[in-house]
Amino acid sequence: RTHGYLHRDPSPGLPGPTDPDPPPPQPGDAVGPFVLREKLGEGVSCHVYRGWDAARSFPVALKILNWANVFDRAAAMRQLRTEALALSRVKHPQVIRFIDFGFDPRWPYLVTEFFEGRPLGELLRAGGALPPGWALYLVSQMVDALGAVWKAGVVHR
Repeated sequence: RTHGYLHRDPSPGLPGPTDPDPPPPQPGDAVGPFVLREKLGEGVSCHVYRGWDAARSFPVALKILNWANVFDRAAAMRQLRTEALALSRVKHPQVIRFIDFGFDPRWPYLVTEFFEGRPLGELLRAGGALPPGWALYLVSQMVDALGAVWKAGVVHR
């Protein structure tokens, strides 16, 4: 479900540059139909949270625009919408599934399934080098997934 936001111009209704910025999202906040549970990280333009989809009873990951670091809000919305469109085209078993894109009255957001697991770097630091067969298996899975993402036009900047 996409609430129709993927196909609309994001400019109308966005807080203007002179409007006060909404406070940053916090665990416990409802964002659209999702509830934020835990902040996982933050980039220059977005916050990333583990959230909960109460309607379907499963965890999700939410990427929420960080208005404090966004100069051109309409451009940031277009970029997030473009990312959502690209992610919605990716269909691969090793790639997280796109779930939703929307605009809460405070923040635009993108939602994907949440994958519980340990980062590869953490695994390597804890246990050292992987056995060659296991490493080859992981790399082949990553190559397949990256190929599907590339074919869908998703590029990380």
